Amino acid sequence: MSSLDRFMAWLESRLQGLVEGGASWLLPGGRQRRELAGWLAEVMQESARRTAHGDWQAPDLYTLTLPTTAANQVDETLLVELAAALQAEAGRRRLTFSHSPVVRVVADPLGQAARVQVAFSGSNPGDTGTVKVPIQPASLPETSSQCRAYLVVNGQYTFPLTSPVVSIGRDPGNTLVLEDLRVSRAHAQLRLVQGAYVIFDLQSTGGTTVNGHLVVQHTLTPGDVIALAGVPLVYGQETPPETEITQKLPVEPTGPEVL
Repeated sequence: MSSLDRFMAWLESRLQGLVEGGASWLLPGGRQRRELAGWLAEVMQESARRTAHGDWQAPDLYTLTLPTTAANQVDETLLVELAAALQAEAGRRRLTFSHSPVVRVVADPLGQAARVQVAFSGSNPGDTGTVKVPIQPASLPETSSQCRAYLVVNGQYTFPLTSPVVSIGRDPGNTLVLEDLRVSRAHAQLRLVQGAYVIFDLQSTGGTTVNGHLVVQHTLTPGDVIALAGVPLVYGQETPPETEITQKLPVEPTGPEVL
């Protein structure tokens, strides 16, 4: 048995213990939720593979198979939190993804033991997003066209949110690139949850605020003013104004560069 197989067996036993211990592990902000995020991060590290370019790529699809009762108790917020934690931890460990990481739950009415599976989604864009998956049929992630959301950046540019997962930062690999030295390389992430976007700060150096309040995660409503280390974004829904649309948004650099 490989070291990864041994760790996966250990993780599944711990997850089984959480499930059998009741619903306390589902409570927001709880120690057990943080432990689960840490365990998945270790699986991510152990499962990473070296690419032809010499960097290390982590699997981007994480499936938790749980008994039906337990699976039905898992809400979308937990899955979003776990995926965001993996994204942030990958940045610290210098791991890459082919797509934004997905954490999903599969209900198994015939099974009693919890199982964990990881996979590389390859080039299939349908695997992006965070979804809760029933046995049959597998559900698809929501698309942003359902809420017609957009960001107004620095009061000048409109960026339509056309994906259920939008990464924001200074690194060119982000969905929305902000060329400002105050902005971290992987600064924040937006995820579509039940028709509205939730913003997550990815443990950035400069922080993320919404309407002047520092946040770790926040469900956005139209008119919310977001600041990423001081760079202003305004969240809107419905019909975006007719302004220039761009993917790479230059912002006047200010202050020292941050990671």
